[in-house]
Amino acid sequence: MNYIGEKCVYCYKVFTEEDDVVVCPECGSPHHRACYAEYGKCSKFEFHIIGFQWERENKPSDTRTEEAPRKPDAPVGIINCPSCGFPNVTSRTTCEYCGTVLKKPGTDPEDRYDAGEIPDIFSAAGAADPEEDMGGVTLGEVTHFVSTNTLYYIPVFRRMKALGTRLSLNLLCFLFPPVFFANRRMWGWAVLSAAVMILIGLPSMVEILLSESVSGGISLFSPELTSVLSQYSGFISRLSDAGTLLQFVQRIVFSSFANFIYMGFSIRSLKKLRKATGKPVIPPEIAEAAGGARPLNMLLICVIFFAASYAAMFGATVFMEFLVMMSGAV
Repeated sequence: MNYIGEKCVYCYKVFTEEDDVVVCPECGSPHHRACYAEYGKCSKFEFHIIGFQWERENKPSDTRTEEAPRKPDAPVGIINCPSCGFPNVTSRTTCEYCGTVLKKPGTDPEDRYDAGEIPDIFSAAGAADPEEDMGGVTLGEVTHFVSTNTLYYIPVFRRMKALGTRLSLNLLCFLFPPVFFANRRMWGWAVLSAAVMILIGLPSMVEILLSESVSGGISLFSPELTSVLSQYSGFISRLSDAGTLLQFVQRIVFSSFANFIYMGFSIRSLKKLRKATGKPVIPPEIAEAAGGARPLNMLLICVIFFAASYAAMFGATVFMEFLVMMSGAV
């Protein structure tokens, strides 16, 4: 197959006669050999699972005649070694690097793509186009930014964009909203959700500390404050029950909008990256470095959450002690 005039799907430069082209055996995407080696795999790898197939931008006219038949192009597909991962041309039977026997695809990749055939494992229905507009950035850029768990997020993002909906339940966010937001580097939302949880949970913390203080256990409360709060124990218990219900409600709210919030965050972040890099298309490695999941952030937000909870309880105790002292002075 002749790729002159087409663009490398990694660097987006137009192929010339001098370029060494390799083709992904799964989706047919052409790369410069150097580009494929730099990325280590097909740059459209994330789209394989949803059935992406590369298509020409420039459809060549068939000028073949009986007197001048077209000569077949040399195979330029690649197959990764199952042992070391080295990319080999499909004509090889053993890995050029380690010598491992290579298993050939069931059919020649170029013949398959020329005929428009799609393997049974992938369905053409619902196949995504990496160039699809997602509100000022491409679907390919969003996929690289999300980086992990794209099989879940990308179809959800496309569905929300197509239907104009904002609701989509995110299980991790329901379990603990600050952890989800921090893991996806949305620190503003992580701090906001943590603050809401702490504020709603204050009555429950007061009830627990009051119970410890009354039973003679360790407590932050003075005897005077314990005596005053004991008079309102029923009210505090009802506030605690209401707080438990509100905790559930706020988890439902945050988790219902979490995917929409994350989609908006991804798009805004990519637009900022475009402006910062000055490039019309963000390179995959830059998008992946700026986005993705950060498990360490999950631990960090937990530490922040529990430290802030203790600080909030301590501050509330000081304030209540002050009120008791002032009322006694009066």
